Amino acid sequence: MGDALRLTRRWVAEAVGGDLRCVDPQREIGNVVIDTRVLQAGDFFVALRGARYDGHHFVAQAFEKGAGGAIVGILSRIFWLKAPRWSYVVLYVALG
Repeated sequence: MGDALRLTRRWVAEAVGGDLRCVDPQREIGNVVIDTRVLQAGDFFVALRGARYDGHHFVAQAFEKGAGGAIVGILSRIFWLKAPRWSYVVLYVALG
């Protein structure tokens, strides 16, 4: 890896102006993905909204697959029910 960029949960939260909710803000994240079909454990899921799909419908699935966190614009109770307690972070970014 050498000079590879390493992102932490805290860095991502500050970069997007999000509300960090986790126990370890210094933990590094894996890849940043927008498609749960390619997500691997430790990756960070970004829930994008588009004309055909809304990534928020896949946040629970991302956590089931081991996502280390997610950036969302909508908070939903289902996220908390599907994600293992204390093993994830959700960054809530209010979209204006």
